[in-house]
Amino acid sequence: MATATTIGFLLRKDDYPNGIQTSGDVEKLASLLNPYLDAVNKLTGAGGSSLSDNIACEVQSGTFSHGVASGFTLKSLKSAKGVFVIGCDKAKPISATMSAVQTTQAGDLPRVSVVVLFSDPSVVGAKVSLVFLPEGQLYTAAT
Repeated sequence: MATATTIGFLLRKDDYPNGIQTSGDVEKLASLLNPYLDAVNKLTGAGGSSLSDNIACEVQSGTFSHGVASGFTLKSLKSAKGVFVIGCDKAKPISATMSAVQTTQAGDLPRVSVVVLFSDPSVVGAKVSLVFLPEGQLYTAAT
């Protein structure tokens, strides 16, 4: 009798009692999400179909000032069309906008530029956690 292998993770609300606010929280979430998404992509790709465009994502964090662009190099996605904020350490983000950065060297990893606006325009040095998606909107209002 064949045995089934289950791949997955359990994310409880108690894991992030104050929300996703620190870079440690982002690292913890990425370590849970990224292997799971990779495993699902491999599973669905083996059967001749792929859900990767629907579920692929990449979690990163960066330091932002109100209205000032921060650059990111994508690590696993070939491109990103969607971005949304999943956490911030000391400010309330109200929107995130993203644009592609043109690369000049062949073989360079894709890069994007993200601008986050905060409810307080004087915010400087806020640690923001972002999820990049291959599909979606270039502009996302934060929750």
